[in-house]
Amino acid sequence: MIFFYLNWKSHMFMKKYNYLEIKQFTNTNEMNFQNILNLYEYPFNNITIASMFYLLISLFSIIKICSLKSISLRKIS
Repeated sequence: MIFFYLNWKSHMFMKKYNYLEIKQFTNTNEMNFQNILNLYEYPFNNITIASMFYLLISLFSIIKICSLKSISLRKIS
């Protein structure tokens, strides 16, 4: 009886996830580098690309500000 109760609880826990969204690591019938192309189908891809562009623009703006000054930010005195 205890076994069935524990098994039912674990079954209810497993129902929370949608297994259709999980991609397999090895797809033998697909073309080469298909797993690399599957990276672009990641659910939070837009957030990742937006944060990368934000960091890139921030880096270039810091470099531009430092180049406008006569002294660089590395010099303390």
